[in-house]
Amino acid sequence: MDNDLKSNLMSLTDSLNRVAESIALLARVDLENHLPSPPAFVTQAQEVLDHANATLVKAVDKTTHEEAPSGDSDTSENFEVGNQVKYIGKRESLKGLIGIVTEVKERGWLTIAWKNSEVTSARTNELNYFGPQAPEEITSDNESYQEPAQEVIEEVVEEPPKEATAEPSEVIIDEEAANFRVPNGIYNKYASIHHIYKAGEKERKWLRLRAKRPLNCELTQIMCQRYLSSVQDEEYMKEVSA
Repeated sequence: MDNDLKSNLMSLTDSLNRVAESIALLARVDLENHLPSPPAFVTQAQEVLDHANATLVKAVDKTTHEEAPSGDSDTSENFEVGNQVKYIGKRESLKGLIGIVTEVKERGWLTIAWKNSEVTSARTNELNYFGPQAPEEITSDNESYQEPAQEVIEEVVEEPPKEATAEPSEVIIDEEAANFRVPNGIYNKYASIHHIYKAGEKERKWLRLRAKRPLNCELTQIMCQRYLSSVQDEEYMKEVSA
Protein backbone atom coordinates (compact mmCIF):
# COMPACT_ATOMS: atom_id res chain seq x y z
CA MET A 1 0.00 0.00 0.00
CA ASP A 2 1.29 3.46 -0.87
CA ASN A 3 2.69 5.31 2.17
CA ASP A 4 0.58 8.44 1.50
CA LEU A 5 -2.59 6.36 1.27
CA LYS A 6 -1.71 4.58 4.51
CA SER A 7 -1.22 7.92 6.28
CA ASN A 8 -4.53 9.30 4.96
CA LEU A 9 -6.45 6.20 6.05
CA MET A 10 -4.88 6.24 9.52
CA SER A 11 -5.69 9.95 9.92
CA LEU A 12 -9.28 9.36 8.81
CA THR A 13 -9.60 6.46 11.26
CA ASP A 14 -8.38 8.62 14.17
CA SER A 15 -10.84 11.38 13.26
CA LEU A 16 -13.76 8.95 13.09
CA ASN A 17 -12.81 7.43 16.45
CA ARG A 18 -12.82 10.88 18.07
CA VAL A 19 -16.26 11.60 16.58
CA ALA A 20 -17.52 8.26 17.89
CA GLU A 21 -16.26 9.05 21.40
CA SER A 22 -17.97 12.45 21.34
CA ILE A 23 -21.28 10.93 20.22
CA ALA A 24 -21.07 8.26 22.94
CA LEU A 25 -20.46 10.97 25.56
CA LEU A 26 -23.47 13.01 24.37
CA ALA A 27 -25.64 9.89 24.41
CA ARG A 28 -24.69 9.09 28.02
CA VAL A 29 -25.45 12.66 29.13
CA ASP A 30 -28.86 12.48 27.45
CA LEU A 31 -29.65 9.15 29.09
CA GLU A 32 -28.64 10.48 32.51
CA ASN A 33 -31.10 13.35 31.99
CA HIS A 34 -33.83 10.70 31.43
CA LEU A 35 -34.49 11.64 27.84
CA PRO A 36 -36.76 9.03 26.16
CA SER A 37 -34.47 8.78 23.11
CA PRO A 38 -31.29 10.45 21.76
CA PRO A 39 -31.76 13.75 19.92
CA ALA A 40 -32.11 13.73 16.13
CA PHE A 41 -28.65 15.21 15.60
CA VAL A 42 -27.09 12.33 17.59
CA THR A 43 -28.95 9.72 15.50
CA GLN A 44 -27.94 11.43 12.24
CA ALA A 45 -24.33 11.71 13.35
CA GLN A 46 -24.29 7.99 14.22
CA GLU A 47 -25.64 7.12 10.74
CA VAL A 48 -22.94 9.27 9.09
CA LEU A 49 -20.28 7.59 11.24
CA ASP A 50 -21.52 4.09 10.34
CA HIS A 51 -21.49 4.95 6.64
CA ALA A 52 -17.97 6.42 6.87
CA ASN A 53 -16.70 3.34 8.70
CA ALA A 54 -18.17 1.05 6.03
CA THR A 55 -16.54 3.13 3.26
CA LEU A 56 -13.21 3.02 5.07
CA VAL A 57 -13.33 -0.77 5.43
CA LYS A 58 -14.12 -1.20 1.73
CA ALA A 59 -11.22 1.10 0.74
CA VAL A 60 -8.75 -0.78 2.93
CA ASP A 61 -9.96 -4.18 1.68
CA LYS A 62 -9.73 -3.08 -1.96
CA THR A 63 -6.24 -1.64 -1.60
CA THR A 64 -5.00 -4.69 0.30
CA HIS A 65 -6.47 -7.01 -2.34
CA GLU A 66 -4.81 -5.11 -5.20
CA GLU A 67 -1.50 -5.13 -3.37
CA ALA A 68 -1.52 -8.82 -2.41
CA PRO A 69 0.59 -10.88 -4.84
CA SER A 70 -1.01 -13.90 -6.42
CA GLY A 71 0.63 -17.30 -6.51
CA ASP A 72 3.34 -18.71 -4.32
CA SER A 73 5.69 -15.91 -3.27
CA ASP A 74 8.34 -18.22 -1.88
CA THR A 75 9.17 -20.09 -5.09
CA SER A 76 11.34 -19.12 -8.04
CA GLU A 77 9.30 -21.42 -10.33
CA ASN A 78 12.63 -23.02 -11.31
CA PHE A 79 13.67 -19.99 -13.38
CA GLU A 80 17.45 -19.73 -13.79
CA VAL A 81 19.90 -17.11 -14.97
CA GLY A 82 19.92 -17.17 -18.77
CA ASN A 83 16.30 -18.34 -19.24
CA GLN A 84 14.43 -16.51 -22.02
CA VAL A 85 11.01 -15.31 -20.82
CA LYS A 86 7.93 -13.40 -22.00
CA TYR A 87 6.01 -10.92 -19.81
CA ILE A 88 2.31 -11.88 -19.37
CA GLY A 89 1.46 -9.65 -16.40
CA LYS A 90 -0.71 -6.51 -16.13
CA ARG A 91 1.93 -3.79 -16.56
CA GLU A 92 1.18 -2.12 -19.89
CA SER A 93 4.78 -0.95 -20.36
CA LEU A 94 6.03 -4.56 -20.31
CA LYS A 95 3.20 -6.48 -21.97
CA GLY A 96 4.48 -8.96 -24.53
CA LEU A 97 8.16 -8.08 -24.05
CA ILE A 98 10.80 -10.78 -24.38
CA GLY A 99 13.80 -10.78 -22.05
CA ILE A 100 16.48 -12.83 -20.31
CA VAL A 101 16.71 -13.64 -16.60
CA THR A 102 19.87 -12.01 -15.22
CA GLU A 103 19.24 -12.53 -11.49
CA VAL A 104 17.08 -14.81 -9.33
CA LYS A 105 16.01 -13.04 -6.14
CA GLU A 106 14.10 -14.17 -3.06
CA ARG A 107 10.32 -14.52 -2.69
CA GLY A 108 9.58 -15.10 -6.37
CA TRP A 109 11.28 -11.97 -7.80
CA LEU A 110 13.54 -11.99 -10.87
CA THR A 111 15.62 -9.34 -12.60
CA ILE A 112 14.97 -9.28 -16.36
CA ALA A 113 16.99 -7.63 -19.15
CA TRP A 114 14.36 -6.86 -21.81
CA LYS A 115 15.14 -6.63 -25.51
CA ASN A 116 14.19 -2.93 -25.47
CA SER A 117 17.33 -2.39 -23.30
CA GLU A 118 15.34 -1.91 -20.07
CA VAL A 119 16.27 -3.84 -16.91
CA THR A 120 13.40 -4.31 -14.44
CA SER A 121 12.16 -6.71 -11.78
CA ALA A 122 9.17 -9.01 -12.26
CA ARG A 123 7.47 -11.79 -10.34
CA THR A 124 7.55 -15.38 -11.52
CA ASN A 125 3.76 -15.43 -11.98
CA GLU A 126 4.11 -12.58 -14.49
CA LEU A 127 6.42 -14.59 -16.77
CA ASN A 128 6.36 -17.55 -19.11
CA TYR A 129 9.25 -19.40 -20.68
CA PHE A 130 9.73 -18.25 -24.26
CA GLY A 131 11.57 -20.00 -27.06
CA PRO A 132 14.63 -22.23 -26.63
CA GLN A 133 16.25 -22.09 -23.21
CA ALA A 134 19.88 -22.08 -22.09
CA PRO A 135 22.25 -21.60 -25.04
CA GLU A 136 24.48 -24.24 -23.45
CA GLU A 137 21.77 -26.83 -24.03
CA ILE A 138 21.63 -25.93 -27.72
CA THR A 139 25.42 -26.26 -27.96
CA SER A 140 25.38 -29.62 -26.22
CA ASP A 141 22.64 -30.82 -28.56
CA ASN A 142 24.76 -29.86 -31.57
CA GLU A 143 27.79 -31.53 -30.08
CA SER A 144 25.83 -34.70 -29.28
CA TYR A 145 24.78 -35.06 -32.92
CA GLN A 146 26.84 -37.74 -34.62
CA GLU A 147 27.09 -38.18 -38.36
CA PRO A 148 26.67 -41.68 -39.75
CA ALA A 149 29.85 -43.66 -39.43
CA GLN A 150 31.87 -43.85 -42.65
CA GLU A 151 34.38 -46.46 -43.55
CA VAL A 152 37.84 -45.00 -43.31
CA ILE A 153 40.78 -46.56 -45.14
CA GLU A 154 43.91 -45.87 -43.19
CA GLU A 155 47.19 -45.45 -44.95
CA VAL A 156 50.36 -46.41 -43.23
CA VAL A 157 52.48 -43.31 -43.12
CA GLU A 158 55.90 -43.23 -41.65
CA GLU A 159 55.89 -40.71 -38.88
CA PRO A 160 58.68 -38.19 -38.71
CA PRO A 161 60.83 -38.14 -35.62
CA LYS A 162 59.00 -36.49 -32.74
CA GLU A 163 60.30 -33.15 -31.71
CA ALA A 164 60.45 -32.11 -28.14
CA THR A 165 57.11 -30.50 -27.32
CA ALA A 166 57.11 -27.27 -25.43
CA GLU A 167 55.47 -27.34 -22.04
CA PRO A 168 52.10 -25.56 -21.90
CA SER A 169 52.43 -21.94 -20.95
CA GLU A 170 51.50 -21.06 -17.40
CA VAL A 171 48.09 -19.44 -16.92
CA ILE A 172 48.48 -15.86 -15.73
CA ILE A 173 45.32 -14.63 -14.02
CA ASP A 174 44.24 -11.02 -14.50
CA GLU A 175 44.52 -9.94 -10.86
CA GLU A 176 42.53 -6.72 -11.27
CA ALA A 177 39.60 -8.54 -12.90
CA ALA A 178 39.85 -11.46 -10.45
CA ASN A 179 39.58 -9.12 -7.43
CA PHE A 180 36.75 -7.02 -8.94
CA ARG A 181 33.53 -7.14 -6.88
CA VAL A 182 30.16 -7.01 -8.64
CA PRO A 183 28.66 -3.68 -7.43
CA ASN A 184 25.03 -4.79 -7.05
CA GLY A 185 22.62 -7.69 -7.29
CA ILE A 186 22.63 -11.11 -5.68
CA TYR A 187 26.26 -11.77 -6.66
CA ASN A 188 27.42 -8.73 -4.69
CA LYS A 189 27.64 -11.05 -1.67
CA TYR A 190 30.76 -12.62 -3.19
CA ALA A 191 34.07 -10.89 -2.41
CA SER A 192 35.27 -10.99 -6.03
CA ILE A 193 34.69 -12.40 -9.51
CA HIS A 194 37.25 -15.10 -8.68
CA HIS A 195 35.10 -16.25 -5.72
CA ILE A 196 32.02 -16.37 -7.97
CA TYR A 197 33.90 -18.49 -10.52
CA LYS A 198 35.07 -20.94 -7.84
CA ALA A 199 31.55 -21.27 -6.34
CA GLY A 200 30.28 -23.68 -9.01
CA GLU A 201 29.05 -24.19 -12.56
CA LYS A 202 25.85 -22.15 -12.03
CA GLU A 203 27.93 -19.13 -11.02
CA ARG A 204 30.31 -19.64 -13.96
CA LYS A 205 27.32 -19.70 -16.27
CA TRP A 206 26.26 -16.29 -14.90
CA LEU A 207 29.78 -14.87 -15.45
CA ARG A 208 29.70 -16.01 -19.09
CA LEU A 209 26.31 -14.35 -19.55
CA ARG A 210 27.54 -11.05 -18.01
CA ALA A 211 30.60 -11.16 -20.25
CA LYS A 212 28.25 -11.10 -23.27
CA ARG A 213 25.80 -8.45 -22.03
CA PRO A 214 26.51 -5.00 -20.53
CA LEU A 215 23.07 -4.83 -18.85
CA ASN A 216 23.28 -1.86 -16.45
CA CYS A 217 27.04 -1.95 -15.79
CA GLU A 218 29.56 -2.08 -18.63
CA LEU A 219 32.50 -2.23 -16.20
CA THR A 220 31.20 -5.53 -14.80
CA GLN A 221 30.96 -6.91 -18.36
CA ILE A 222 34.55 -5.89 -19.14
CA MET A 223 35.90 -7.40 -15.92
CA CYS A 224 34.06 -10.68 -16.57
CA GLN A 225 35.53 -10.81 -20.09
CA ARG A 226 39.05 -10.16 -18.83
CA TYR A 227 38.82 -12.72 -16.05
CA LEU A 228 37.34 -15.52 -18.20
CA SER A 229 39.99 -14.89 -20.85
CA SER A 230 42.81 -14.93 -18.31
CA VAL A 231 41.73 -18.27 -16.79
CA GLN A 232 41.04 -19.61 -20.29
CA ASP A 233 37.52 -20.72 -19.43
CA GLU A 234 36.77 -23.42 -22.00
CA GLU A 235 33.08 -22.58 -22.61
CA TYR A 236 33.72 -18.84 -22.86
CA MET A 237 36.70 -19.32 -25.23
CA LYS A 238 34.49 -21.45 -27.51
CA GLU A 239 31.85 -18.70 -27.64
CA VAL A 240 34.43 -16.00 -28.35
CA SER A 241 36.12 -17.95 -31.12
CA ALA A 242 32.82 -19.06 -32.71
